[in-house]
Amino acid sequence: MKDTNNFTSEDIEQALLPVTADQLKVLSRKDLVELLLCEQKMRIQAFKDLEKKFEVEGKFITLKRRVYGISSEKSKLKTSSKKSKNKKKSPAKRNLKPSERYPNLDVEDWDIEFSGDVLCDCCGNTMKDSGLRETTEQLTVVPKKYFIKRYHHVTYKCSSCDSIQTASRVPRIKPGSSYSDNLIIDVAMSKFCDLVPIERYAAIAGRDGVLGLPPNSLIELTHYLAELLLPVVDMIELEIKQQKILHADETPHRMMEQVKNKSWYLWGFSSKYSAFFKCYPSRSGDIAKKFLKESLCRYFMSDAYAGYTKGVRLTNIDREEDKQIVEIFCNAHARRKFKELDENPDADFFIFCYRKIYHLESRIKDQGIDKNFARSWQKFYFAAMEKKATKLIQTNFSNSGISKACNYFLKHYAGLSAFLTELDLPLDNNSQERLLRSPVVGRKTWYGTHSLQGGKTAGVLFSIVESCKLNNINPRTYVSEIVRRIHAGEKLFTPCQGRLDFPQIFFPNSPPQKIN
Repeated sequence: MKDTNNFTSEDIEQALLPVTADQLKVLSRKDLVELLLCEQKMRIQAFKDLEKKFEVEGKFITLKRRVYGISSEKSKLKTSSKKSKNKKKSPAKRNLKPSERYPNLDVEDWDIEFSGDVLCDCCGNTMKDSGLRETTEQLTVVPKKYFIKRYHHVTYKCSSCDSIQTASRVPRIKPGSSYSDNLIIDVAMSKFCDLVPIERYAAIAGRDGVLGLPPNSLIELTHYLAELLLPVVDMIELEIKQQKILHADETPHRMMEQVKNKSWYLWGFSSKYSAFFKCYPSRSGDIAKKFLKESLCRYFMSDAYAGYTKGVRLTNIDREEDKQIVEIFCNAHARRKFKELDENPDADFFIFCYRKIYHLESRIKDQGIDKNFARSWQKFYFAAMEKKATKLIQTNFSNSGISKACNYFLKHYAGLSAFLTELDLPLDNNSQERLLRSPVVGRKTWYGTHSLQGGKTAGVLFSIVESCKLNNINPRTYVSEIVRRIHAGEKLFTPCQGRLDFPQIFFPNSPPQKIN
């Protein structure tokens, strides 16, 4: 190789001339690599020389950004410009004041003033009230207040015969108790609505100045309330049994005392606007059979548990041909079978189809698209899944995860796809499973039920609380109104009836929210 010191200016000029593709083809692979390395060294040296000539915070930074960022930044700019043409900017949302966000809350007005005279910063004169106000708002809370309510029952005496009569006592949930109805309702709703254990409720009351509240006495108060509310729960049960579509599910419920068998179950039955719970010592299908025999339902939604199938079969024996119960199954359970198979491409196909099916279902609820249109596409995905499942069973071992999931899907295909032909049927049993969420969380919080009466109380109060939630009614307001009506001998109503017939009680400042 020629020494670099012996290169003439003509040699350097010739080396800087552009090289054509034909000229490059003459070089060997080794020479091409060497040429590329030399070009790279020259670029590095050139940028070092440029760096000396430009200021660091000036033109050099701009030049370097253009050299290294031009290709990627151009594409991003083009993409963003296209998006800006198609997508309109949504107006910035104004932060609502607390009084606008919660129009049903009371508002207290406070005037904030200077103490003493207000002197002007410019001339020093005393300033006067201009009549203008700069208003700010804060959402606040007053801690729970405990106080003693003392009743003085007036005694009347006859001036002729000296007989005495005393004004009658106020009706109570537990006559003669030292705890008011309001406190009993607060204790019960704290446990069965807010899922606060009674021991924690007593501890909270202690921090508010009421020391030594006995938890056992408070638990007993919830039993008295449950007994008083039994007529309403009977109405809720009857309301559910008269519906066309009935949901069911159950969850373990530990019975800690008074029984040998501690493994009980909390059974739940529900319709669109009502929920009913009751504790039973077993998971036998006879429990479902008893409930179904007394019902008028035509469709029974469950998770394909054999006990429910037995209950439906035995009930249909006594029913007429045109009044047979059709068993439908939860698609969320079928999807879960495939979801549990991690990184399985065959399972991914079913998950994809179910994603499309649920997306169409959400569009029916949120966007109001035509049900028949949605169902036609859902039928397409179900047919594809049926074909795929049949093929996979033939090509996989029977004990493999994908075969078990496909077998479950095909075995219950009629019940899983029933909603495609009957537009009013639900896609899954998720509504019933959501109703069991509070009992399950409560069970984990207070470990179980200490007595048979406790199990009965749990069923009664969870039935009322969850029914209120289905109708967007505050359970505390509902229970207080029902207790008042029981004491006054007035007509009772279920949460569903209350939403429809007495909206002024539960929605005084606004109409009831739409319930899907």
